[in-house]
Amino acid sequence: GVFVSRFVSTNALSSINIVYPIINIVLGLSVMLSTGSSAIVAKKMGEGRPDSARGTFTMIIMLNIAAGLVIAILGNLFATPLSLLLGSSEVLLKDCVTYLRWQLAFAPALMLQIQFQMYFVTEGRPGIGLFLTLLAGVTNAVLDYVLIVPMGLGIAGAAIATAIGEVIGGVVPILYFSRKNNSLLRLTRTRFDGRVLLKTCANGASEMVTNLSMSIVNILYNFQ
Repeated sequence: GVFVSRFVSTNALSSINIVYPIINIVLGLSVMLSTGSSAIVAKKMGEGRPDSARGTFTMIIMLNIAAGLVIAILGNLFATPLSLLLGSSEVLLKDCVTYLRWQLAFAPALMLQIQFQMYFVTEGRPGIGLFLTLLAGVTNAVLDYVLIVPMGLGIAGAAIATAIGEVIGGVVPILYFSRKNNSLLRLTRTRFDGRVLLKTCANGASEMVTNLSMSIVNILYNFQ
């Protein structure tokens, strides 16, 4: 926000605020899957069923990736009507579409970042999750300056910086959870389990509603 308003324009900052409720909805979906599934995985681990816990863990990760890819494709196809629906004016439309397309293109990484933060806690390694979150944030801030000020990429630079930070938080953990010597959680072969997914959604619904309510409030403020 500081870099965009100071070195791009206040219109660009307004554009981010206009489209951010859509990103909040994506966050809400990932929060629902992560909080809901982590409780199930932790329960299975406590019951002495590590293989079943790993299968559920892997299934949810795969679902996050699949949902993120669908959001990335649809978001880029319908970025313009979405921006108009959220209240963008013709003056702000170009910046709204630019920022929204970049952000939704990296929806899989954003969703995985939220997912892995929760699973590092379940794994008993919250410090790793904290380190990656800080690394992603610092990377985002540094690249905001580099891409916006010296390189002059404007609002696209802000979106790219955020996306790269999300890649750090969403992709690097895959390497950690792919290790075969990891005694707790790791990626493994799995199959779709509708009952587990339904229970996951029920467990995490309240957290998703929190994000959705924030999005609705932001949309109403923007319309005002």
